[in-house]
Amino acid sequence: MGHKQWWFGMTHWWCKRLGDAITAEPACEAMRMAFAKAHAAAGYSSGMAMFRRSELAGGVQCEVSVYFSPEAGELARRFAAMPCNPPAPGTLELLAGLPACWARLFPDDSPSPESGPADST
Repeated sequence: MGHKQWWFGMTHWWCKRLGDAITAEPACEAMRMAFAKAHAAAGYSSGMAMFRRSELAGGVQCEVSVYFSPEAGELARRFAAMPCNPPAPGTLELLAGLPACWARLFPDDSPSPESGPADST
């Protein structure tokens, strides 16, 4: 590869749009399983996390996107996620990672009440 692409840095978030909530669930599960292995290899860093956002699309169906923190960038690229701006924490559900990730990744915001039951898997 002749040039280094800007998004390969550790400071960028990543997003993978999965489509409607029903068909997104198998992909979410595959990502959680891959995350568990990568998270263990990273020593269970509190900076490595995945979040899910569900939004109404067209007022009829729910569209799911998965956000990968910068430390999960290598995993994000394996799932063909695209670089993005940091998501708003109030719209997220913790999909995988440690609960301590909220304070580390969103230091200016209080933890999400919607954080849900996620662990390192």
